[in-house]
Amino acid sequence: MTQTKELDTEIKIRKYLKNRWDSDPVRHYIIDKNEPLLFYGGPFSNFVGDHMMIEHPWTGIEARYETVEHWFQANKANNPAEHEEVRMAFTPGKAKEIGQRVSIWSNWDSIKYDVMLRGLRHKFDSDRWRKVLLSTGDRYIAEDSPTDAIWGIYNPELDDFSGMNLLGLALMQLRDELRGIV
Repeated sequence: MTQTKELDTEIKIRKYLKNRWDSDPVRHYIIDKNEPLLFYGGPFSNFVGDHMMIEHPWTGIEARYETVEHWFQANKANNPAEHEEVRMAFTPGKAKEIGQRVSIWSNWDSIKYDVMLRGLRHKFDSDRWRKVLLSTGDRYIAEDSPTDAIWGIYNPELDDFSGMNLLGLALMQLRDELRGIV
């Protein structure tokens, strides 16, 4: 009986949060405007967002990418078959999993930031997502991933916050672009 009640409560909470997010996504991430905005999931995650139509690098024709994660991971692949396998992955998590075993471009480290930025530009081109990003004001944005010291701010090997935070930096760069600062 208690377990059923806890499950009902959890379902109600999840519905409330979903409704709150759907009705006012900006409010979801306005907590303390004087603090850095740390995220892991939510609207700034590459796993969240509407599908995007972006020019396919192999065909030159617009193709559908379900999320920024699909776009980013697919573009790591240096052959069309692997690119398509990632692009067509059922979930962003599966796209990431497949992307971790593809044959990667030799210059990937030098282009990965620009690839990510292009995907983010497409995601935040919609009014809904743009409004969420611009609502962050001048706050420092950091991905608070517990495992990713490249795209996130936390470095699990050193157990400190010396991560590169490339995703946060890309989001802040895009925010400045949207404001016309850059």
